[in-house]
Amino acid sequence: MSKKMKRFLSCTLAACGIVACAGTLTACETNNPEVEMKIEFNGETYTLDYKLYRKITPSTVEHFLWLVDGGFYNDTVIHDYDADTLKMYGGLYDYDENETDGDYYKEDKSYAAFCETYKDKFPASVFLDKGETPIYTVYGEFKNNQFNVSSGLLKEDFGTLSMYYHAKDTDSRVYVKRADGNGYSDRDYAQNSATSMFYMTLSTSAKTQNDYCTFATLTGDSKEVLEDFKQAIADYIEENYDEDESRFVTATEMYIDEEDEIENNQDKKTTFDIPNEAIIIKSITVKKY
Repeated sequence: MSKKMKRFLSCTLAACGIVACAGTLTACETNNPEVEMKIEFNGETYTLDYKLYRKITPSTVEHFLWLVDGGFYNDTVIHDYDADTLKMYGGLYDYDENETDGDYYKEDKSYAAFCETYKDKFPASVFLDKGETPIYTVYGEFKNNQFNVSSGLLKEDFGTLSMYYHAKDTDSRVYVKRADGNGYSDRDYAQNSATSMFYMTLSTSAKTQNDYCTFATLTGDSKEVLEDFKQAIADYIEENYDEDESRFVTATEMYIDEEDEIENNQDKKTTFDIPNEAIIIKSITVKKY
């Protein structure tokens, strides 16, 4: 089987199991759900299999599965490629195949609209008050948010997925569900404000990340597939930009947090390094709940 073109083998029994579990996660939960991510780049498709860690980062896993179940990530793009830190950021923008030269995204991927559509199934973990008014963010399950587990948190490593949030200009407090089940604890909103954005690590140096929640690792031969994908980017840069990584991206100033009701800063901007050749998350699907 080609590493670059790893084929999707459908399994009738598994498919039936997923259908039976959809919308009723609690009846079918396992300690380690599994998802499949398909990435397209320069005419090639790369299939990555991931294991999620419900015991270590339960709120993040449920939040991510909720987004995946609703098809939120399908046909989104990597909107920020950081060659220095070897991270790729996704989960904010739709792909627009009619645009080129680093402007291939559509800015209408509305997280707020998604929440409104699927609010009855939303796995709330962050609240404005003690359990009465949920906000559609996820509990920051990492050390600097006073979150710890006895078995230890996951290390950021090659291919891992971590939830991401932009720095906030607010000192607002929110409430999160206590891990011991005894009510709620107040926390900084900034560290509990992640919604749909995540980053994939392309570095092979493992490290503990204290400000972002790492919740998924590659399984099977997916590390080799990701190596092929990483090499394809390097080959593309060599062929088209004379090995100059800086020319592979277009620095683009964008408004962020426009839907953030707590921060409510419509004029806040950041700069994304958008790849000039689209990196598309064609789909993320659940293989096992």
